[in-house]
Amino acid sequence: MSGIVEDGGECTLTLEKGGVRLEASRPATADATTTACGWLQIDDPQVTSGTWAATLRYQSATTAVTSPETALDVR
Repeated sequence: MSGIVEDGGECTLTLEKGGVRLEASRPATADATTTACGWLQIDDPQVTSGTWAATLRYQSATTAVTSPETALDVR
């Protein structure tokens, strides 16, 4: 997360489509200038082709940030 440099938080990727909501989370790590989420993958048979709404959330004891919703096309 740009502008945030701290350890101890968690990143969560959320995908939503047609009433299906799927999430994947992992611990975030700080580097010299940002907090990095690393690779987040949702390996679920409910992930079907089409357009999904994707958001990325970072939360720690002191910070909570959610990205704008982004359209993600799955083929």
